[in-house]
Amino acid sequence: MKNSIVLGTILISIISVNLFAQDLINPPKFDYLIQNNIPTCYWDYIYHGNSPYILGWNWSSKGAALDNALQMNTYHDFPFTQTDVKHNLLLIQPPNEDPTYKIVSGHNQNYILNAHCLHLEPTITVDSTENFKPRFGDITGAVFAWTYKTVGDTVSSGDDFSRFILHNNSVSSPTLVLKDIWKGNILKWLDYCGNDIGITNDITLGIHESENSEIDIDSFHPFNGKQWYCSINLRALNSEDIYNHLNDTILVIKIPYVFTHYNDSTLKEVSSTTNDYVKFDSLPNYETTLTHAINSTVNNDFRGYAKALEERSANIIAITGKMLIVSSGSDITISAFAGFTGDTLWDGSFQNNPRLKNVWHENRYQYKDYITSFDVEVTYYGNLDIAIDWIRLETPRCQRVLRGYYDLTIKNAVENLLEKVKTDNIGTNPTYPKLYRFYADDEMIPSMWLANRYYNMLVDTLAGLETYVHNNMPSHYLHATGFKEYWNGDVLRFDVENFNPFIKTGQNAPVLPSFFHYKGGYAGNNVVGFNNILDSPYETYLANNNKSMPINDYNIFDYPDNDYTNYVYRHGLLFSIEDKIFHNFYQNPSLIFNDKPWWANLWVQSENWFNAIWKIYDPIIQDSIECESFTLDGARPRTGEENRLMINTAINLGAKGLIYWFKTSNAKFWNGSGELGLQPQNLTTSLTGDELLYSEDLGGDYVLGNDNQNVSDPNGFDDHFNNSSYDFSTMDIDKDNIFIGLKSARTEINKIHKWIKANENTLMNLKLQAWYGKGFLELYKQNPSSIYSNLMNFYIDINNIKTRPLNRVENGNPLYEQHTTIDSGFYDVTLYSYPCEQNSINYEYKLNGKPLFGIINRRTDPLIQSFNYGFISTSTFDYMVNYGNECINDNPFPEWFRQCNIDFWWQRLGAREIVLPIYCSYKTVPSAKNPVKWKDNEPSIGLRIDELGCKMPDWFMQEPYNNLISNYYPFINQRDTLHLRMKLLPGQGKIMILKYIFKTVDVPKEILISPSPISQQKPTYLTTILEYTGTNCDSLISTNPMFASGIATTLDSMVWDYSTISDYTKPPIDTTLHPCTEEDLQLMNQSAAKYVARHEMRDSVMKTIVYLVFNGICYCDNADNGILYQLRGYVNQNYNSSTPCDTNQKSI
Repeated sequence: MKNSIVLGTILISIISVNLFAQDLINPPKFDYLIQNNIPTCYWDYIYHGNSPYILGWNWSSKGAALDNALQMNTYHDFPFTQTDVKHNLLLIQPPNEDPTYKIVSGHNQNYILNAHCLHLEPTITVDSTENFKPRFGDITGAVFAWTYKTVGDTVSSGDDFSRFILHNNSVSSPTLVLKDIWKGNILKWLDYCGNDIGITNDITLGIHESENSEIDIDSFHPFNGKQWYCSINLRALNSEDIYNHLNDTILVIKIPYVFTHYNDSTLKEVSSTTNDYVKFDSLPNYETTLTHAINSTVNNDFRGYAKALEERSANIIAITGKMLIVSSGSDITISAFAGFTGDTLWDGSFQNNPRLKNVWHENRYQYKDYITSFDVEVTYYGNLDIAIDWIRLETPRCQRVLRGYYDLTIKNAVENLLEKVKTDNIGTNPTYPKLYRFYADDEMIPSMWLANRYYNMLVDTLAGLETYVHNNMPSHYLHATGFKEYWNGDVLRFDVENFNPFIKTGQNAPVLPSFFHYKGGYAGNNVVGFNNILDSPYETYLANNNKSMPINDYNIFDYPDNDYTNYVYRHGLLFSIEDKIFHNFYQNPSLIFNDKPWWANLWVQSENWFNAIWKIYDPIIQDSIECESFTLDGARPRTGEENRLMINTAINLGAKGLIYWFKTSNAKFWNGSGELGLQPQNLTTSLTGDELLYSEDLGGDYVLGNDNQNVSDPNGFDDHFNNSSYDFSTMDIDKDNIFIGLKSARTEINKIHKWIKANENTLMNLKLQAWYGKGFLELYKQNPSSIYSNLMNFYIDINNIKTRPLNRVENGNPLYEQHTTIDSGFYDVTLYSYPCEQNSINYEYKLNGKPLFGIINRRTDPLIQSFNYGFISTSTFDYMVNYGNECINDNPFPEWFRQCNIDFWWQRLGAREIVLPIYCSYKTVPSAKNPVKWKDNEPSIGLRIDELGCKMPDWFMQEPYNNLISNYYPFINQRDTLHLRMKLLPGQGKIMILKYIFKTVDVPKEILISPSPISQQKPTYLTTILEYTGTNCDSLISTNPMFASGIATTLDSMVWDYSTISDYTKPPIDTTLHPCTEEDLQLMNQSAAKYVARHEMRDSVMKTIVYLVFNGICYCDNADNGILYQLRGYVNQNYNSSTPCDTNQKSI
């Protein structure tokens, strides 16, 4: 019975290929996607412009108020039946609007594009590294091939460009010409068995009883990895010569496999392996008449020829001359069929073949023996000259997809979707969406690349999907699929295993419902306790903490979790963060250094809250008791500082889009499990903008209503918490401080989105060139196209970066973390290029564009010592400074908070000063430390550094809430290095523009831009190397200085506005220091003194001379050249106005 079912499936699915096999992989796009196609053209409803910075939702839902507040522009899965949606959205939409068409889902459902294969191209050279480059001229997406090839030839152009040519005269006996494939371990059995993980197997009678039933064979085996074809596409180079070798063997194909035996069903330890060859159930028919031409279901498009199959068993595929007879001498596809059911006979042997390795990590079928990899061996017997195009291991479903069987179904589904988009543009209540991407198979794996490429070509390369870099290598993935971008879900994550700052102490045990499954807090847990909270040990803890850092062991993230001998402690927050950075970015540099953009899928809130009955051991009664607990599994809530780090990491590593999971809470949690969204299911509010985002109406940072007061939690938490189920005492929280972090997530996203929108053009044109990461390890990657071994070192001295907590000093001097044995600096530095405008100054030497650099503080500790290390959420910090407005005194915090003293804003333990040494020396010729200082043989005279967004008026971008970087630094006394000091909040990132200023007269106008005015709320005053006198002066700025002398040694803290002033010079009348007079004081009120500087050549050395301008007169020496700029500044906030002005000031 089984064999007849299989053969029936085979005969139905026999199809053909085209003479040019790339037509099989790159089918023609649907005609209604062609501009001006009549009558069914949807061109106007598809977005064709330059891509904006994508800001959107992963699996979106209604709610225009939240989208408008966050400036979202993209929906993944637009709710066409809803009217409460933002207008003018870009849509990333699966073509599943009509349930008749089941096109895309994931590899855990029975949808058309759940189609798997391993496509092997013999003409390419295997490159399994991140440096993979496609074969020049390849348009088929070929990435998998053989590492061993012999005898065959390739050509660089023509019809045989993609064919491996074998000549009869090159062999005298059967020769193994192809073996050792890459990558033979990507084919799997989709072992999804219902419940919460999808269905790819029959579960009618239960997991084991229904496996390989008739329902299973008919419905699921054609796509779930229990049935495979081995197909080859080839042709004879001389069709007439075939008749001289009708019965001669030309090729033999064998499929070796590795059968792995594990110690147990956890599949963690291998017991042994054995090797065998695949046994085929059906093989190609020998008769020449059983060759079939098959057409696509769209336009009857011809797809070539294929041989029919017949039931015969063997472990080889022998191809004879007779099988290659095809009219017109075109290619032919020859296939053999094999089952992999794992069924055994009476003697223990397999009826066909063992099962393939399972996909789902839980191994719910509990088997412990699987095929884990394949090879494909091709032996050439000679006799005929032939050309091999490709060989594939493919499921019956994939074979049908690639041969056009589902083309019409997919076309109808896509057209149905476009009709809905069209209706929402011209209907009664239009919302004007535009189709941006047709969603493909969610979170797909490499064996799905080819089928989804085929779909991508049908829709004019407008397909896309979210997946993970850990099993989809970016350079290979993008070429294989043809997608326009990489939508990556492998970013930073924060799980219940990670120590967190919003409880004091957790519990290290397998089941912890009374602790929300939190393994530890800022003071540790029952196994590890932290005493010196000031050092943020919950972030940095290592089991073997006596090791100096950075650690020179790049395997530290791959040791077993319980191997404490190798300093692994995965609960430590920074260790976990760096683990993700290491595996997702450092090991996948082709994601961030790629000509195609990448988007980050960001997981910004907790997941999988559920209500359950647990058995918990009670030490008092020394027995287990049942406890009902509403608790958490998987990803824990993130603090605002952690979300800030997650988002900034993506931005600074070059992401061109941020897509968030999850918008709307998707379940009433007490009925099972669900995920918290950034808004509740039922939202009724008239609030908008920031007021909405900071509102409790959307869900707050803490569960509301748990104190039985007259307030309810928007997500319904408060009705279902059994407070007696939790150990609040050990966690050092109460029932009103159960942290869920929704408000802080929204408000941090909001701040970053405002920054993105204000700088969108710059961000979209930035190209990441180099990245240096410092944590437990030192990580460095750069654009592989650079010819220099360390591109960043041309700009930044990465070996001398300093970091410290803001208040850490020793003997009055800054005490940097790099001065200790354990270097506890955790940060990332990035270097970018920005395209130069035509005819603009070339500011750089090694980059193809203007240089910019970024910085990230990886520390996220939000605790403050003066609050006894109590946790304060990020949105609460915003509230306590009244969002940058006038201070309020009615907040429910201690007196010292109510004064709106900004000091506490920077007292968060994760805040850091980072000192970045930027090379700025100029020499006679450019050198390794001087790549950017010359134009027209003239040295640069200064460097302007502007933080991206420095002109934004938003409170969180301005002093004192942000250490704003916007300054000009003249190069004085041939200084080699500028030590740029920055204060960064926990998780904060910055991107800064470098502009090198030259003394030549053609300084571009864009440089001569005044920075933002100095804050009038806290005026600060500049001191410099000046000699002056006076008796009654309230500030240095209002002092009447008579002259200046000397050359300033540092001007790091000055602010220059570049506005030129009249070069009217007057030598000092004398050098006598005169006291201030009444007339002087009157003049000062009319015209305050200004500080100016002139870049001048003195003794053949470029110097910057600081002068004074008072009452329109510049008190400086005569000079024949130089540009005169005015300075204004803030340095000395503590200037003592009572100090007698006749005291000489010699400091800056």
